[in-house]
Amino acid sequence: MQEIPPDPPSSVPVENLSSALVPESPTAGCMYCGAENGINSMFCSSCGRSLLVDCPTCGRLVNGSLATCPYCSGEVKEAVKARELADRQPLKPVSPISPVISQTSNTQVAPTPPPSGSDRS
Repeated sequence: MQEIPPDPPSSVPVENLSSALVPESPTAGCMYCGAENGINSMFCSSCGRSLLVDCPTCGRLVNGSLATCPYCSGEVKEAVKARELADRQPLKPVSPISPVISQTSNTQVAPTPPPSGSDRS
């Protein structure tokens, strides 16, 4: 019977073994401050702004730091430019909401007759 040779010793120290086995997740730079964030992040970990934009071609939310939409291959840069332009626009003042005062009337409502066809004898 043949003996199976033992595994050769690993070149990675045991304390670094768990980090060596886990691949690094892809990152993308924030379109506003340039900080690196995970590709699936919704908000920048540095400036807190939203990283998602609507794809101008298919309308899905995508990471604004991507060159093209992963769903339809549309250009995402146009959506980023539109977002930046919208962010520069001053907010319109909101008019105060006036309270609605309901007034009850003293008119009486006649009861509705039963639907026809329901003959009870």
